[in-house]
Amino acid sequence: TCALPICRLTAANSVAGGALFFESGAVCNTNTQLTYYPFGSASSSNPGATEAIVFKSGSKLVYQNGNSPFSSTSTYKPVLFQSGSIFRIETPVPSATVTSSDLFGGRRFANVEIGANANVTGDFFYNIDNLTIEAGSSFYLKTSGASPVSGNIVNNGTFGSAVGFTSSVLLMKGTTPQTISGSGTFAPLGALSVSADADVTLGVNLVANSSSNSLINGKINFRSKTLSGLGTFQTKAQLPITSNVSSAVIG
Repeated sequence: TCALPICRLTAANSVAGGALFFESGAVCNTNTQLTYYPFGSASSSNPGATEAIVFKSGSKLVYQNGNSPFSSTSTYKPVLFQSGSIFRIETPVPSATVTSSDLFGGRRFANVEIGANANVTGDFFYNIDNLTIEAGSSFYLKTSGASPVSGNIVNNGTFGSAVGFTSSVLLMKGTTPQTISGSGTFAPLGALSVSADADVTLGVNLVANSSSNSLINGKINFRSKTLSGLGTFQTKAQLPITSNVSSAVIG
């Protein structure tokens, strides 16, 4: 376990593929004990190199509070999350010390966990593999445009669009089968879109509540669940739909 109370880690002269690696099982916590950006900043006199800090599969970066681990510049990307790594958030976002843009702006995550009763809004463009929201915590999509998810969503807290924002789109874009499940509260989405290569199974009922288009270009398996609400729903299929039509309640 790595805690960063009084130091910061940077690699000004990175080599290809990273300079500092967190191996499987490693946990790095960042919090208010550190008064600077833990992995440097593009505006500092000695900035770190791009993607010099590498979190490998099975390792975890835990943001507990304080400055963003990624600095306040969305174009500065000191951290690389390899597939299977985890970025965990345990503090409200936005807050007095961090904006949604600081934390999510232009980031490419692997797995993301929201825990410790954190209320998080990812109001900037980002990519996520698997998203897990624990009981008592919440994750709200960016207020407009698409929020891409390549893996599964497990919501045991609260998930959906923030109240009053109806133009946000949950985009399921995986190339292997995906599921949306959990025992938590699913707030209305602005829209749900499924990319051409995606194969999504609903384990919960979803509601779309806007004038945005829900574009189902790939495959969506409703089973006994529904996608309902307001908006325009468009589907594309290579073959006529001849079965299970009644399980898709749209309107």
